Amino acid sequence: MESLKLVLVILLTVTSSFVASSATDPYTPYTPGGSITCETNPLICHTKGIVKQTCCKKKCVNVLTDKSHCGNCATKCEKQEHCCIGNCVSLKTDCLNCGMCGKMCGYGETCCNGKCVNTDTDKKNCGGCHKKCKGDLGCSDGVCSDYAY
Repeated sequence: MESLKLVLVILLTVTSSFVASSATDPYTPYTPGGSITCETNPLICHTKGIVKQTCCKKKCVNVLTDKSHCGNCATKCEKQEHCCIGNCVSLKTDCLNCGMCGKMCGYGETCCNGKCVNTDTDKKNCGGCHKKCKGDLGCSDGVCSDYAY
């Protein structure tokens, strides 16, 4: 096992010694006399830092957070979506990623416009997102009423 670790360390050291970042694009490796792409040397994507990256169209990308390569090289998130742990989600409505990746709403809460709310009691989101109670009415069990606790 120790010899395998040593071989990996040597391999990464040798690979990273040939890689120098380009001034214009830090993810495009450059060596004197020519470019090495991750398509020809996939280990380049493993030397970019702590997070393991994937080679997509000759660029090293983090498919867990990259909107243009979310989860894999072929998946692009919609304009209003974000890439959270390799899934395209709406931070405005996703209860597992409400307002930001990884922010989960509590039991009985709904994600409305990026905020966790209880639609049973919230006057601004009574019975569902963006359903406002008028005037002095309160929200009880998701219904606007005079009597609300």
